[in-house]
Amino acid sequence: MKNLLILATMLLSFGAVNAQNHIMTYDGSSSGGSGLFTIVGNNIMSYDGSSSGGKGIYTIVGNNIMTYDGSSSGGRGVATINGNNIMTYDGSSSGGKGIATFVNNNIMTYDGSSSGGKGIATKVNSNLMTYDGSSSGGRRILTFKDPYMSKPTFAAILLAKGIIWSGN
Repeated sequence: MKNLLILATMLLSFGAVNAQNHIMTYDGSSSGGSGLFTIVGNNIMSYDGSSSGGKGIYTIVGNNIMTYDGSSSGGRGVATINGNNIMTYDGSSSGGKGIATFVNNNIMTYDGSSSGGKGIATKVNSNLMTYDGSSSGGRRILTFKDPYMSKPTFAAILLAKGIIWSGN
């Protein structure tokens, strides 16, 4: 298996703006630039300009992130949210190997501790910023319309964007 967690080559020159239920690249306007994802109920869909989205990516089922197969139960398991930890999916409620840890407003690599390992990103209000150790974060990666989205939905977007990688 490849490294359990990688910090993907992110499009750090972009931020994102959420127009309705779409997550867009940031271009300075309120409507955003290129589309990234559309959130439809419990599904993370590719962006196609419609409110129903394009191709399905993930389905959120409770605390589990499943591949999208069109059903409400989803397809193959990708990750499980266990408290503040994002774990690989193994069918159990606690999940398998650690992927990342939510620590206050930071997303850290998983090292088994409550403080996490290396910083990945910082959530500042509705913005996801690169991690630089400060409470204001570094450069903007994404902006969400709903800063209070569930941890599984938030984690699914991190996985879909390649900010964290499950290795599955």
